[in-house]
Amino acid sequence: MNGPSEELREHVALTLDEVTDEEQLEEILGTIEEELSSDLGGGPRDEQEEMAAIDAWAGLASYAVGRFYAPASPWPFRKGGWDKRAPERLRRIADQLRGPLERVARALGAVTWSISVGFPWGVSISVSWP
Repeated sequence: MNGPSEELREHVALTLDEVTDEEQLEEILGTIEEELSSDLGGGPRDEQEEMAAIDAWAGLASYAVGRFYAPASPWPFRKGGWDKRAPERLRRIADQLRGPLERVARALGAVTWSISVGFPWGVSISVSWP
């Protein structure tokens, strides 16, 4: 796993500047999910580099939902919480990251690890060592 490309990161950032509804956000998360799927199994086998790639994917998905949903004053949308499409996509992204996270965490000697989805910040990864 290499992590998201610079081009994808730029595309997500620029596209989010134009996002005005949750359907458009879901499309961006779909692009991230597809690109992540293409990245699985490839890239470096160094565990530290792979952990960084896992964090980078989680960070990109979180950036997208954070840019759209994160608290602002005043709240930019007239809707509370989030639409069901965003957490569905985020759970699929998290599920794709779960296998590599488990493998890498074990290889790095972690005692616990988890991946979660939460409003409004997206995907969170936690790894603990003795």
